[in-house]
Amino acid sequence: MITDENKNFELVSKLKVIALTMSSIIDWKTLSTSIELIIDTIVDVRYSGLYLMDESENKLKLLFAKGFSDEERKEAEETAMERHIGRVFREKEILLKSDSNNSEKENIKESKRSFTIRSRAIIPVLYLEKSVGCIGLGSIYPSQFTDEHIVLLKFLGDLTGVVYNNIKLKQSQKKKNVALLKAKENYETLFESNPDAIFVHNFKNIIKINKAFSEHFGVSALDNTNIEIFYKSIIHSEEFKYIETLSIKPKKGDTIIIPQLRMINRWGTKMIAEVYLSTVSLNEEENIQVTIRDISERIKIQKLLKKEAQKSLLKRHAEQLPGIIFQCKRSESGDFIFPFVSGQLSEEEDYNGNQKKGIVLFDNIHKEDKNKFDLSIDSSGKKMNTWSLDYRILNKNSEIRWMRGNANPIKIKDGTIIWHGYISDVTDHKKAEEALLDTEHQISTMFRHAPQTIIITDKEGKVQNWNPKAEEIFGWRTEEVIHKALYTIILPFRSEEEKNKVSESLSPRNLALSINQTQELTVLNKKGKAFPISLSTSEMTIKGNQFYISFISDITKRRQNEGKIQQSLEEKDVLLKEIHHRVKNNMQVITGLLSLQSGLVEQEQIRELFLSSQHRIHSMGIVHEMLYQSEDVSKINLRKYLRELAEGLIISIKGKNNKVELTLEVPETNINLDTAIPLGLITNELLTNSLKYGIKKEGGIIYIRLIKLKHPEFRLELGDNGPGFNEKYDYRTSKSLGLMLVHRLSRQLGGKAERISGKKGTHYLILFREV
Repeated sequence: MITDENKNFELVSKLKVIALTMSSIIDWKTLSTSIELIIDTIVDVRYSGLYLMDESENKLKLLFAKGFSDEERKEAEETAMERHIGRVFREKEILLKSDSNNSEKENIKESKRSFTIRSRAIIPVLYLEKSVGCIGLGSIYPSQFTDEHIVLLKFLGDLTGVVYNNIKLKQSQKKKNVALLKAKENYETLFESNPDAIFVHNFKNIIKINKAFSEHFGVSALDNTNIEIFYKSIIHSEEFKYIETLSIKPKKGDTIIIPQLRMINRWGTKMIAEVYLSTVSLNEEENIQVTIRDISERIKIQKLLKKEAQKSLLKRHAEQLPGIIFQCKRSESGDFIFPFVSGQLSEEEDYNGNQKKGIVLFDNIHKEDKNKFDLSIDSSGKKMNTWSLDYRILNKNSEIRWMRGNANPIKIKDGTIIWHGYISDVTDHKKAEEALLDTEHQISTMFRHAPQTIIITDKEGKVQNWNPKAEEIFGWRTEEVIHKALYTIILPFRSEEEKNKVSESLSPRNLALSINQTQELTVLNKKGKAFPISLSTSEMTIKGNQFYISFISDITKRRQNEGKIQQSLEEKDVLLKEIHHRVKNNMQVITGLLSLQSGLVEQEQIRELFLSSQHRIHSMGIVHEMLYQSEDVSKINLRKYLRELAEGLIISIKGKNNKVELTLEVPETNINLDTAIPLGLITNELLTNSLKYGIKKEGGIIYIRLIKLKHPEFRLELGDNGPGFNEKYDYRTSKSLGLMLVHRLSRQLGGKAERISGKKGTHYLILFREV
């Protein structure tokens, strides 16, 4: 009598078999074969297929299709997103139709097929709630799918999503086993949701356990539990020898595996576990993560496998190899006989029967390789040594394919020699070798004909090769310099100081430090003539060995041109300084003429106008004088300029024995000529007004304050402690030439001028920028 308990046990057993089968899948072909076999064990259907998302083309592709012709498979794949498959993929819900003939018509495109499907089940393939494909099944009978079928198929779909993701990760991340642990949140999610029991310890105490661990061992928390005491509580007493292994700290990135370890939980239940130890960082501290996987059921299943089933598994694996495993012997007439041939040469080949495959392997040999092949196989049979040969065959399309064969001969009791071997298609490898040789030839050609000197040295600075251009500029032939230190060949010995400088630059240590940088040196050719070079070094690896490649250019002509340019610049600087000096002298002449002219004028007001003009010209003359005296003919020191301008005005207006105090708060700043002259005129006008009208006695205070704002903006403050302006006086409507100049020149400098009221004295604020 079959009870519900028996049914549940049978269902759980099937689930475990499915999980065990899917857990070892690492490639698409195995996934396709395994799912087809699993579906056949779950439900008897005539049509089935696995659709998976191809992200490169953004479409569903059929990984396998049972019961479809090639034309039907192609059409099903092209219209997948428009049919029920596409709806299930988008909605992520199982589609179950018990009798398609009686179902309501839907606005979904039907596939053109030569058969009728009465019942259909489409299972979404999900990974982390993301749809990655579908499993479709069709039966010619109505109501084919039971609840148990759906449970098993749903479980298969979920595992397929995990395997799909694992294979994608394996392809993209070069066989990294734990790609999902990139981020901390992923680690936490996997840690808690992992069906294996996991705990983390800090080499002394347990600091973290997951939910599965609590369920396996019947504990809710193990914080700060001593690790050695804990191991003794869960490991079978006869396995205590493994405690030392469990205490080893794995290298970062490595995993220590104990394949079978007898353990016991809190209730005394025994189990066989597979234990993994790896390092993990928590809170920036290195800890050990221990994963305990219960493999008791797997061990039972493995023990139940029969010998024939193991042979079948071995044969299936052999069929999946990219090459051919074979047995062969020779008949009395010399023909080859193949008792066993498995595998395939490539996806394009299609052979039926061992003998036909063998004929393709050994009878369609290229005529140029036939003699070599016969001699090698005869020699292997006579000397009983390994047969190994690369040879060409002609495939069914008369295309040349390169084969690589290896086989070991064995002599049986009747004296017959049987070869057991493996043959693989290495056409692509041969083409790659030819392409590599072609590339090496191109590189060698470029090396020989490069217009620049190229020198290759090893990590100790010894020359391994240099090109004809190097021979041309240094005069040494390649064979004369090979394996010699580079600095001993091109080093000038005119002085000890120069020798040390160049030898240090060309030492292996500095060559490594100057990677992708250019340095200039003076070197010698074979005749002892010194000349300048520029040296650029890059690092490269050839067949696992480190080398330095140096590119050298003779810069003699460039140095000569640089000398001429430098001399020309110096001459221009001298000429420009002379121009500034003459401009200053001309301004002094103009100032003198104005002074003479003012002496002939009787009216005081007119004499004041002459004096104001003299001061303005003087402010501009100071700029040219400073440029003449400066090393930089394009900029002047603003602090020095304002001090000289202010002190000159004080003496000119108030006399040498004045009691005017000048406060100057100007940081060290250099400005150009186009900014200095307008700024000097503004300062001249405002200080003149302060000295004439603000400080009416001999004593008083004048201040100049400069504040640097965001480049290139400045704030200039000027003022005095005199009586100040009449409050009714509006400086903006004043017809004074001086104040008109202040406002116009401020706008010329991209700023503005404002008078600050509300405190004693006259105060101006000038905002400007360097032009």
